[in-house]
Amino acid sequence: MLSVVRHGLSPRRFQALGRGILLRRICGFRGQVVPTLRQLVMTPRSHRRILHPDYLLVGIKLLHTAVWTIMAGSILVLPVAAYTGHFRGALILTAFIVCECAVLAAKRGRCPMTDWAARFTEDRAANFDIYLPNWLARNNKAIFGTLFAVNELIVLWRWLAQL
Repeated sequence: MLSVVRHGLSPRRFQALGRGILLRRICGFRGQVVPTLRQLVMTPRSHRRILHPDYLLVGIKLLHTAVWTIMAGSILVLPVAAYTGHFRGALILTAFIVCECAVLAAKRGRCPMTDWAARFTEDRAANFDIYLPNWLARNNKAIFGTLFAVNELIVLWRWLAQL
């Protein structure tokens, strides 16, 4: 109790804090809504951290970046699969990419994760929902759409050459 008194909280105020009086009344935070000590104790610490909108936005951005990396990697690996003669693998990668294109077409060219991220921020830059440079996020469909078409032509050329 002595350390509590030394830091400005009398034993009476400390007990009131334990009963649920708002921290802002004692500490003088008038503009913020501060939860009571009881609410903080009752909510698991992990939930307080995970459910904060900033943490949810970071999670969505990480997930979106991971999915983008897998999709971009799949497009970039297509010519490697063609040159090594793994046409079944190239077919699986192509089907995977075409499914992603179907999802984008169903959402009118907008990724569903963009809509999720938009709930947690007012920022609408091209890269607000993904960890990519702004120029790449802005030109993503044009760059990787062209690469996909060229790589598919390479796969077709190698497949016809093997027959």
